Amino acid sequence: MYSELGIPEYKWDWEGKLVDESVIERLWGEHFDYFKKNQLGKEKFLTFRLPNPKVETEFRLGRAFMGILSAAGLAKQVGINCPPIFEVILPMTESAEEMMAIQEAFEEIASLKHPLYNFENQMRQIEVIPLFEQVEIIYHSDKIIDKYLTLHRRKFGAKPPYLRPYLARSDPAL
Repeated sequence: MYSELGIPEYKWDWEGKLVDESVIERLWGEHFDYFKKNQLGKEKFLTFRLPNPKVETEFRLGRAFMGILSAAGLAKQVGINCPPIFEVILPMTESAEEMMAIQEAFEEIASLKHPLYNFENQMRQIEVIPLFEQVEIIYHSDKIIDKYLTLHRRKFGAKPPYLRPYLARSDPAL
């Protein structure tokens, strides 16, 4: 898909759909030589669009996080030192607290300790791409981002390395 279409990034939608949770395994299984040269998470990107927990309360969010952690573990096993997925899209973002809640939930899941889970020395943090969709939220998105940067610095001791906010009005147009 990446080489055929010549794309650098593909957004994988976990929102309200049945999802192939083994997407990384499939990509590497079928195109490992391509991705060895064009590493996911470095030259090519797979970005999960998460379900927003205030809208969908099922287990999709946890499954997405486990998929991200499993992909990071698999990357290490095959000699790739870069997590293939390191950021996620949060649709219908309305506040900085929602963005932080995603990061805190990921951090909690990533820190699970059990002999059956081998997440030792794996990634502990995920970057969040806010997707602002409502007009009034888009209008005040700069304030949300400023507050998020403050909360992020307070929690993690630094600002995120970068931030890619998205603005969209496609759903209401339907």
